[in-house]
Amino acid sequence: MSAPPASTQLILNCLRAFAQGQTLPEWSPVEWDTVLHAAAHQRLVPILQATLKNSALPDDIRQKLDHAARQQRIRTALLVEAFATVNNAFVQASIPVMPIKGMFLAHQVYGSVNHRYFDDIDLLVPTEAAREAVALMHQLGYIVHPLAEKPDWHHLAPFLHPQSQVVIEIHTDLIRRASPGWDVAEIWTRAARGRIAGVETYLIDETDALIHTALHARHTLYKRISFFLDAYLQWRQLQTRNQVHRLPELADSAGAR
Repeated sequence: MSAPPASTQLILNCLRAFAQGQTLPEWSPVEWDTVLHAAAHQRLVPILQATLKNSALPDDIRQKLDHAARQQRIRTALLVEAFATVNNAFVQASIPVMPIKGMFLAHQVYGSVNHRYFDDIDLLVPTEAAREAVALMHQLGYIVHPLAEKPDWHHLAPFLHPQSQVVIEIHTDLIRRASPGWDVAEIWTRAARGRIAGVETYLIDETDALIHTALHARHTLYKRISFFLDAYLQWRQLQTRNQVHRLPELADSAGAR
């Protein structure tokens, strides 16, 4: 098996360094524009900046990397603010809401909200609250996204805020499926109250979150390297908290063994 291109190897080394809490001071010569393009496509620009922050990058590359990371931080701040507003509105309306995917991982797994790229907000609500949740989203100024495809059965059409351009997906389940499987009611039972983005909300159980990461990666055919970093960091978190023993049983119940 041939070695991966130098640009790919650099990205992999950055992922490894980030997972170990290290920086990457040295590397082999690479085609930097290829690296930045691949990092943007794989949504890994924040990881590159974090692991190459102490490296002597070419000035123009440092500027490009810092600019891309800064733009993502601005976007992330906008998303976090929107989440806090929507979450609090749902709480006021007595609608249980649980952030999942990027919003959850960025706050609860990555150590910094700016290290995990996400470009929309995914919220889980009970199925019976879906109609009320839709009405509330419209009250908050959101519209059904003009480019939305036909709503999937496990989440509604994405909502778009015309001014901020924030996109929010309201989910009634965690996975796309055509037969009984993972019991979303049990997911709510295992959730706990906690805080994300400075507001109180429901937090998905960490083991359920890892299973969701694995199922979502499989559904999208593992198209992004970031799925593997998500899973590794979540697995390590479960190990640290002595919770790995819960994984086989819950994975079986979710059909994700």
